[in-house]
Amino acid sequence: MNKRFKQILVLVFAVVLFLQQVGIIHKASAASADGNYLLKVQTTGGNQWDGAQIDTGASGLNLVAGTAYTFSYDLYTPDQDVAGIVLQTNGNYNWIKNTGALSAASPAWTSYTATYTYLAASGGQLQFVKTGDSGATDAKNITYYIDNFVVKDATTGNVVYTADFDDQSTDGFAPNGNAALSTVNSIGGATTPTTNPDVLSLPSIKNTYPNYLMGSIIGPYYMQDPIMSVLKAQFGVVTPENATKPASLIGTSASTHNVADLSFNEADTELQSAIDNGLKIHGHTLVWEGQSIPWLNNAKISDSDPTLSNPGLTAAGAYANMNDYINAVLTHFDGKFNASTQNIISWDVVNEAFGGTVRDSSLDPKDWHSYLKATPWLKATDDNYVEQAFKDARAAEPNYNVLLYYNDYSMDDQNKAAAVRNMVKDINDRWAVGHPGKQLIQGVGMQEHNGLGTNPNNTRKTIQMFKDIGVKVSISELDISAGTGGTQTADQKTAQAAQYARLMQVYTDPAFKDTVQRITLWGLTDTNSWLSSGSPLLFDGKLYPKDAFYAVIDPAGYLAHYNAPGKPPGGKTSTAAKGTPNIDGTMDDIWKTTSPIAIDVTQAGNTKADTIMPTATARMLWDDANLYVFAQVTKDPSEPLDKGNANPWEQDSVEAVVDLTNGSTAMYSNASGHYRVRYDGFASVDAGMTDNQGIATKMTSATTYDETTNSYTVEMQIPFIQITPAIGTQIGFDAQVNDAKAGARIGAFAWNDASGTAYQDLFKIGTLQLVAGSDTVPPVTTDNAPTGWQTHPVNAVLQATDAGSGVASTYYSLDGGAYTSGNSISVSSEGIHTLRYYSEDLAGNKEAVKEKIIQIDLTAPAITMPDTTKVLISDALNYPIGVSDATSGLDSVSITLDGMPASNLIKAAPLSLTLGIHPIVVTASDKAGNSVTLTSQITVYMDAAHLNSLIQCGIDNGFITKPGLVNSLLAKVKQVQAAGTDAKKAGNALNALSNEVSAQSGKGLKAGYAALVLSILKALGNK
Repeated sequence: MNKRFKQILVLVFAVVLFLQQVGIIHKASAASADGNYLLKVQTTGGNQWDGAQIDTGASGLNLVAGTAYTFSYDLYTPDQDVAGIVLQTNGNYNWIKNTGALSAASPAWTSYTATYTYLAASGGQLQFVKTGDSGATDAKNITYYIDNFVVKDATTGNVVYTADFDDQSTDGFAPNGNAALSTVNSIGGATTPTTNPDVLSLPSIKNTYPNYLMGSIIGPYYMQDPIMSVLKAQFGVVTPENATKPASLIGTSASTHNVADLSFNEADTELQSAIDNGLKIHGHTLVWEGQSIPWLNNAKISDSDPTLSNPGLTAAGAYANMNDYINAVLTHFDGKFNASTQNIISWDVVNEAFGGTVRDSSLDPKDWHSYLKATPWLKATDDNYVEQAFKDARAAEPNYNVLLYYNDYSMDDQNKAAAVRNMVKDINDRWAVGHPGKQLIQGVGMQEHNGLGTNPNNTRKTIQMFKDIGVKVSISELDISAGTGGTQTADQKTAQAAQYARLMQVYTDPAFKDTVQRITLWGLTDTNSWLSSGSPLLFDGKLYPKDAFYAVIDPAGYLAHYNAPGKPPGGKTSTAAKGTPNIDGTMDDIWKTTSPIAIDVTQAGNTKADTIMPTATARMLWDDANLYVFAQVTKDPSEPLDKGNANPWEQDSVEAVVDLTNGSTAMYSNASGHYRVRYDGFASVDAGMTDNQGIATKMTSATTYDETTNSYTVEMQIPFIQITPAIGTQIGFDAQVNDAKAGARIGAFAWNDASGTAYQDLFKIGTLQLVAGSDTVPPVTTDNAPTGWQTHPVNAVLQATDAGSGVASTYYSLDGGAYTSGNSISVSSEGIHTLRYYSEDLAGNKEAVKEKIIQIDLTAPAITMPDTTKVLISDALNYPIGVSDATSGLDSVSITLDGMPASNLIKAAPLSLTLGIHPIVVTASDKAGNSVTLTSQITVYMDAAHLNSLIQCGIDNGFITKPGLVNSLLAKVKQVQAAGTDAKKAGNALNALSNEVSAQSGKGLKAGYAALVLSILKALGNK
């Protein structure tokens, strides 16, 4: 299918998706999705999570949290009865799309589409994983294919990522769990990459190192050309990447639970391919917690042998399975490949049985059993299972021609390496009693999955450990990750190459020529590495050699021309002033001129959750010969000073890390040192500087401590070597406090290193600049007092800093008073206050006085109103309101009468207000924000006694237009008043008055006035 036809097919597919929006569309052919290249995913670990993943960040899909995306892709599996393959997030495990049950009974490519809103909690990867069911799907390894993976912005429709794999790369996808990824152009076979045409003309690694077995790995990807041609040109031995692991060999025994029912087809094919091409084989691995089958070693749950419905095994049952399995595997491969010519030269019998780190206080290398991980094998048996596995293997390989190895990771960790050494020696010593001159464990595999921070000196020490007990060493799974998302910067490529060169110099050191047997790189190309995101190998995906390849070929030559990158930016910086103290554990006057740094960065990996951080600081000085460190530590009162642990870093102590090259390399050298002093003066050195003859410098120290306050002081003198110090010189530096309690370290705190790995990675420490000793710059003081008016008391805090000698004291004056030493001022009274302050440093420099105005108003405005609460309707109203604020002043005033705005002098003419209650509301706020609301009311009324005033208002305002009417009205008013309390007479009199007013309305009386009088008379009549 040509590219043009592919474009048409994709267009048709897009139209169908547009019409159907959501759903599944089956394609007609299972040959491929589009006739070009696609991604092949082979799961190998028997785990649900095995599969493929892609980063969601900038190195991958570059998704934005809160955005809805549409994901579409084609998927096909040739396997029968797959419960489902799901596209999910790795953070919150949200399913984006589940294929549902799949079967190859009627094979077809299927297109899937789904919309999902990506969240911050969704995590850093999208993953294709097995759905899982109640059957054996999780343990079943499957193969499936992905093509045309497209991500679009669901709102705009813009394509944000496309992976069609047509460039024969994995397009950012990497293995998740245990899986192999490759690109293929048909379902039946792996792709033939567009390769470097000169790859077979390159120098040969195996020819460069003829005294070593130089190796790689074998698997389906490596059996094709030109990959196999490169393998046999470069290497002499291969390790099956997955085919000889238990999960790959179990075969039909997965259902029968019988270790005799093994499936060797894939392994036999891979090994035969390697042997046909002249390669020797190292077998990997017989006993391992990973890529195994649970029923081999179910943790014992009863004291009797189990039935299939009760799969828990006794120790005897698990050991029997172990023996049967090891015997079956070794017997098969020996019979097939070692019958006439020894093609299989060695085996990893037990893999990764140990845990532990160099600073794990719960473990003691002398007690190697304490390092055994809680694997299913350990739970099912006991802590002799490693030894028993080797005995079973030796029984199957009695002639000692096939070397038996123990293999493990992180073997540059000196404590773990020591524990493995002690185990090997212990087991071999016991074996030698009955088998003089023979070793049960003949070799140790150091996996060496490294990074740029790995210290080759530690690797050297580890190899020496095993040389000392007379066993072989193999570098069994070498790679060096240096990159993210399958890409590398130029600096990462060269730094990776330099690290390969340094390590190769260690592995091939003539001192180890009889110890190091094999050096195996765990893969050939970056794109097919299990750590492909870190681009860890010697070739890119098209078999072009990287710098790392040439560094392996000629380590010394590469390093001679290598310019290492410097320490990454972002670390803390401080200064050391020039001066020479007395080393006696007490603070000399010269220390008082220095500025302390806080040792307050928690190393989470070394600190328990409930640990109370000690108060700790350090000061630094220097002279032409030495660096000086003065540390003060005060623990929590509930934690006595402690030295109960045998490990010095697990005791109450102070550490200093010094790198005179300030980050020329992350590794320790003769110009860097790691020093430690316990509270009571005991000193230890993890790595010390040496002169050019290798003579170590001597660190001098002194301490004082007080067990009543749980505090101590450490003073160190660390000689300069390899440099001549001067003003402006920068060196790497860090200070750390180890906090111990009841014989164990409960916390570790540093000035800069939050990782707790500065003991092996100098890029984790800060920078110290050497400066002149005199301090001429005054401190700088700031305050946190608020500006503007405040409605509450103010607590002002003064903060002084001084980068030179340090702050001695801070002084302040309030409202012209005397200056007082302190940095906290409480102001509670109302009014405008003036705060003046300054600081002095330890060198006597005085800061210019600063001034801050603090304004406080605690009282709301005052409101005054007249006592008047009643007024005759016939009287005029004059109602003055007073509003004032004596402190910050008025900001706003609101006055309403009957809900309508009014002034602060409420006036009303006679007859202008209606009878009844009239509310008054006054609200006032001041400039500080204080506010008050006051309410009152005026009652407007009329009674019989004052009816004369009502008539008088009519006269005064011209409302009575007929002069002769006045006397008549007043006469009737007089009758009302004369009625007094006689309701009947009063009623008759009011009616008479009302009748006359009504009759004269619009005649002798103006109509409006007449209506008002009538309403008043009516109100009186209702009383």
